[in-house]
Amino acid sequence: MNRFQTDAVPKTRASVALIPLPPELSVELLWWKSTCTEDSPDAFIFASKGKTAIHYKNWLDRTLLPAAERANLGRISYHMFRRGYATEAHEAGIGDKNIQGQLRHASPEITRTVYMQTIPAAQKKSVHQMEKLMVGSNKEKRNPKKKYKPIRVA
Repeated sequence: MNRFQTDAVPKTRASVALIPLPPELSVELLWWKSTCTEDSPDAFIFASKGKTAIHYKNWLDRTLLPAAERANLGRISYHMFRRGYATEAHEAGIGDKNIQGQLRHASPEITRTVYMQTIPAAQKKSVHQMEKLMVGSNKEKRNPKKKYKPIRVA
């Protein structure tokens, strides 16, 4: 689904790939899917009120930008998440080829030159503190042994 709400041909062959999810995230997504009213295997996990894909610009304007403003982060974009992931993964010692695969880039060079950033140690520490605050205070434990219906993540 592209920004015009139509199916689109992926930019590269690397864009068509399964993306492995951490088991805990899989449990969270399966729990969320089990709470949704639409239980079709092809239903979107995060759907609009009309049960269509959420339009990226609406979510940006209605949810992401106001949250960033409340957190005094200034103007943010979706690519900041991709750059943040690439940077943190690289700092954690994950190989460039693996990061490239997660971001579905055509080559590790794009990942290295465009997405990986350097961040000062103090800023990195504050990022981890915020993560602990956000995840620690808002996370209910899901039952990892519970059987949830399988879902398709495209």
